This record gives sequence, structure tokens and C-alpha cells, in this order.
Amino acid sequence: MIDSIINKFFKNTIYIEFSDELISVKHVETGNLIEDKPLLALKKSQKGKKIVYAVGSEVEQLQNDSTISIHNGFSHPRVCINDFEIAQATLMYFIRKVLNKKIMVRPIIIMHPQKDFQGGPRKESILSQHFHQYFPKLCQSMIAACIRSK
Repeated sequence: MIDSIINKFFKNTIYIEFSDELISVKHVETGNLIEDKPLLALKKSQKGKKIVYAVGSEVEQLQNDSTISIHNGFSHPRVCINDFEIAQATLMYFIRKVLNKKIMVRPIIIMHPQKDFQGGPRKESILSQHFHQYFPKLCQSMIAACIRSK
């Protein structure tokens, strides 16, 4: 009962395609789409804490600033994520931007890597557990298709 009410008013399905060169975040219910570079610029505050200064293509303009460190949390030859904290901050920025909200209620997030990994995880191990919970038959057919394509 409560789940159906939450889903009716607050359902948020987010589809994310990502690589070390481009990230695409789509809110499935509204069709809102954002595509940009997965770059994150951090700057130290006066208290010494790192804060997000810029995200995406805006970061490229700041490359000559020595007070800013530029990161790409998705840049690694063998795995999806190189730096979890950087990748998380980048994803949260894009998800909030595509939703136009600060608070999310139980979003369903589907992540789709756009890169072949050198010795990294197998394709069928990338499926989200949350996605598998809601779409078990679809996941089984996707796993079968991945195995057949090898």
C-alpha cells in the first residue's frame, strides 16, 4: 500500500550511461536528459575541507588554476570506477540536476558502462541488484544475451 503511494508520487527511475569520456543521465519518467564530461573540480575551503567547485565541461576552463584539483572518477582501464568518492559526487550532481530536486525517495538507478574493460568485471556482473529485484525476467534475458554474445 505505502509502496504504491510512494511509487505513484515519487517514482524516480534514473538511467545512467557512463565512460571516462562522457556521462549521460536520464530521468525515465520525465525524459529529462543531461550529457556532459564526468569531470569534477575540487577546491579546499578555508577549513581545509574539499568542496565541489565545478562539474562537467566547466572544469576544462579551470585547468590552469593551481588551487583546484581536477578528477575523473571513471578513468581506469580495467574497472568501471577509479575513485569511488569522486564518482559518487559526480553522479549525485548529475542526478540532482536531471531531477531538479535536492531530495530523492528510493530512486531506481540503472547504470550502463559504455566501455569494454581489460580484464575487469564480466558484463553480466554489472547489473544492479536493485534492478534485478524489480525486473528479474528482464535481467535473466540480459544475462543470457551477454553470455551468448561472448
